[in-house]
Amino acid sequence: MDWLHHLGERVMVVYPQTLAVKIGTILNLVQRGERPAFWFRKWSSAYHEQKYLNEESIKLLNYLHCITKDNCYWLNSPSDLDSNNKLIQPLLAEEAGLNIAQQHIVSAKSELLKIINSDKKFITKSFGTAIYANGDDDTTLFAYTQMIDDALLAKMPETFYPSLVQQYIDKEFEIRTFYLDGECFSMAIFSQENDKTKVDFRHYDNAMPNRNEPICLPREVEERLRRFASAIGSNCGSFDLIQDKTGQIYFVEFNPLGQFGMVSHPCGYMLEKRIAQLLKSKNQCNTQYERIAKHDESLLPLCVMRLEQVSDGGYELCYHSDFYESDYAIVRSLHKPIDLLG
Repeated sequence: MDWLHHLGERVMVVYPQTLAVKIGTILNLVQRGERPAFWFRKWSSAYHEQKYLNEESIKLLNYLHCITKDNCYWLNSPSDLDSNNKLIQPLLAEEAGLNIAQQHIVSAKSELLKIINSDKKFITKSFGTAIYANGDDDTTLFAYTQMIDDALLAKMPETFYPSLVQQYIDKEFEIRTFYLDGECFSMAIFSQENDKTKVDFRHYDNAMPNRNEPICLPREVEERLRRFASAIGSNCGSFDLIQDKTGQIYFVEFNPLGQFGMVSHPCGYMLEKRIAQLLKSKNQCNTQYERIAKHDESLLPLCVMRLEQVSDGGYELCYHSDFYESDYAIVRSLHKPIDLLG
């Protein structure tokens, strides 16, 4: 924001709490033929107490993106909110020519023991973005990448929710690459020598921080990262990579809305300035934004101002089916052949 102000750009900042009042102004701009540049940076999909309003806000953002994507520049988009799938990303990375670690989905201890019965080490992590949860004492809990060791095996039940198990890469160092519209800005993180950060550098050691240095990836690796970003439909984000002891670089994951300050500041990349310059170069809007007054956040959409109770008539036929995953009918109760239920 400081750089955009320094460059003389007029900017409209939209948060979940201000979308309701500003969306009208934005829609009027684009409907008049203006072509502003958008940066979909972060978005809270759980800002409003009413779940309904959170879902409505995402629908509004998707609509805005749909009607402007062909004429306006978007750095990231609402679709990036749900693109960090650690099961699908490796498939796209492999298609792009990147190295990936062997991975499995398991839900039983017996299955896991068969996999780890080798000289290889394995880790486990979430399918998507790291999970946050509130503990009993209102503390914040975080699902880090964990090594599968004897301690974990000892307390593991015989069956559990399907989990991602991935081969552990004995790394020389980790790499965080910020990807900005085709350009790569990379930083080596020497986390391997510290037991606290060895498996997951996000176990930050503030007393003895990891050494971070700017590096240049091989050109062929950067080109593969571009192919991956194109396949996933994103033009901005942070790659997590690993270089192993032999010099091979492995893809770990891509966060379309990932942090970039942790790369910008230690490496002197001045990414904040680069982003501002990119947005300025893509902006084709001549209208001066007017100051918009704050609105009442408690206002509701017209369609929910008269909520009506759902009728309970006819529910005597809504049984759970033993044959189908449905709440509408059971074959034996309705005495209908299976092929008539569709």
